[in-house]
Amino acid sequence: MSLPALYVSALAAKTAQSVSGAASGPESFDSVFTDDELDEYDEGGSNRPISEEFDYESFTVVDQCTPPLLNSPTDVDARHHLRRGRPDKPAKTTDKMRNRIVGFWHNVKYGSWSVKLKSNFHKKKAIFLLSQCYDIREALEEGEEDKVQFTLIKFKQDFTSRIWLTYRQGFPCIADTQLSSDTGWGCMIRSGQMMLAQALVVHFLGREWNMFDDESNSTALMHREIIRWFADKPFTNSPFSLHRLVAIGKSVDRKAGQWFGPAHVATLLEKASQIAGEFVPLLSQTCVYVAPDCCIYKKDVTDLVYGGSSSTDSGFSESWRSLIIIVPVRLGADSLNPIYIPCLKGLFTQKSFLGVIGGTPGHSLYFVGFQHEKLIVLDPHFVQDAVDTSQRDFPLQSYHCVYPKKIPFTSMDPSCALGFYCRTKEDYDTFLDSVQPFLLPPSEDIVYPMFAVTDGSRDDAFKLGTQCMLTK
Repeated sequence: MSLPALYVSALAAKTAQSVSGAASGPESFDSVFTDDELDEYDEGGSNRPISEEFDYESFTVVDQCTPPLLNSPTDVDARHHLRRGRPDKPAKTTDKMRNRIVGFWHNVKYGSWSVKLKSNFHKKKAIFLLSQCYDIREALEEGEEDKVQFTLIKFKQDFTSRIWLTYRQGFPCIADTQLSSDTGWGCMIRSGQMMLAQALVVHFLGREWNMFDDESNSTALMHREIIRWFADKPFTNSPFSLHRLVAIGKSVDRKAGQWFGPAHVATLLEKASQIAGEFVPLLSQTCVYVAPDCCIYKKDVTDLVYGGSSSTDSGFSESWRSLIIIVPVRLGADSLNPIYIPCLKGLFTQKSFLGVIGGTPGHSLYFVGFQHEKLIVLDPHFVQDAVDTSQRDFPLQSYHCVYPKKIPFTSMDPSCALGFYCRTKEDYDTFLDSVQPFLLPPSEDIVYPMFAVTDGSRDDAFKLGTQCMLTK
């Protein structure tokens, strides 16, 4: 039985303007779904922010992000405050123009500008987005157009609701440097921030959270608070900011202006997480574990989530901290070994999966899903002005993207990092079981898993290895 047409129409109206481009820009998001065959290599479908040039009365994404106190359509001053920042402190025209010109040039230089702004999605292929499946094939066969539209709209809303962190310019200079932008070198850090932000969204808001739904006041506040934790400023209430991650980077011999690899960024996020709870008590609920040597050591994980205290084998304990696992891996020599593509596809169907930070050679991306033989990505290579997140109702438009970008699996760089989230010990145990079928490629001749899971600790493994060497 098809969904009520009236409901689908209302949902479409609620989303249509929210997921379209600028008024003079590309067509609506609706046009990217096609019955045609998939294009061969559509790397030109660049991510784009929600345009600030829309008529505010029809820009429903912002309406949904506005706290209840600002929901009145006649509250022009409040809407201006949300959209542009503080009206009483206008930006200097010269600086604003200069930033726009520099930003445009950097967008051209670093590959995020393109005449083509859309990627094609095939209606007869299922779409997987961070464990969620959007499949309209059965509805198409049965002629249930309402259900087709409903599913496609939910996919659009789901993608747009992911937090998008990109190059920024005009933020306070990074300590001991004159750098007020991360353009050209910070893309991998941005990809790592997006993965961690997704984990925190799942933890505090749930995987089903959708910014288009009617948010409660507490949910809307948490949405903004998560973004503040990644704001580009050196303050302790932004423990995962670019400034703090770069400061931590000195411990891995990386500094501002240098390019960071996936393993570097994983280490930065782990170290930042270790001290984040000191500044933001809520973040004491979570911890980050980076798997060394492509191996998850169960004892090390147990010690981490229980804060070093002893635990029992009887399931969930009140002292358990929700766990974010990052596994740096290399899935090939100079390019991705295609035998691992089925493994990656399998991981994207798993409830615990947070996606992949990696990219194409020299060009970092955050992989959030796939359709057929192409990955769906969030691209940080788009220069935007820094946002003053100290405002109660700072603008959210630039933190959510409306245009998915797709690249072939075969274009993916083999060096990457996989992310997983386990809220409870039960989730962790389920993860350990469910991930096993996807570690080894579906070939009897291949014995190299993407990563391993083993009992004991890394220290135990090191001691055992040392003993074996001394025995020989």
